[in-house]
Amino acid sequence: MRSGETFAEISRSLAEDGIKISAWAINKRARKGGWLTSSLPQTTDWLPLCHDTSTARALTAPQDLSEQYIARAKVRTPQRMAEILSYVQLGASPSAAAQAAGTNKTTLANWIEDDPEFASLLSQAEGKMLVRNLQRIDKAAEQDWRAADKLLSSVPSAREHWTPNVGGPQVGGVTVVINVKRAYDVEPAVAVEGTTATIDP
Repeated sequence: MRSGETFAEISRSLAEDGIKISAWAINKRARKGGWLTSSLPQTTDWLPLCHDTSTARALTAPQDLSEQYIARAKVRTPQRMAEILSYVQLGASPSAAAQAAGTNKTTLANWIEDDPEFASLLSQAEGKMLVRNLQRIDKAAEQDWRAADKLLSSVPSAREHWTPNVGGPQVGGVTVVINVKRAYDVEPAVAVEGTTATIDP
């Protein structure tokens, strides 16, 4: 196998050799075997926080059947939660982050519902992503007014005072309303006097 291949590409390569195994099965085995290492430095930042959540407590000392299931399944781990938070902080949507970490949005929704500490961390990751990008736009605005325009149009509290300039400068004028009636609705009387035509409804 070549370095950098996706699970789908590995699955197709194996299929050509007569070995049928799904990309999902390869992903699951790679994670279980510890073959994957995250290249995201933010993961280590989130990991200590994920070790102080309801999930982490359920893994170490399950109190009821649902927590015992979480501990046995070995899917909802602090490491995977930290990975999801890292992807969200980079700018991925929560559902895309869950998919990249090897789960799905329905499972993630269950995690959020069961674990208020994790839900809070997810909100924090989204906030960090937004603030980081706002800082970038603010810095770019020093050189390019369009960055300032984008910044003002993206901040909710500024929207009521700022309307983005879309489609060039606005030109004042008169609003004209034309009511059109079909020929069979009205039969106007037309009188022609010289070069002037008068139409009476």
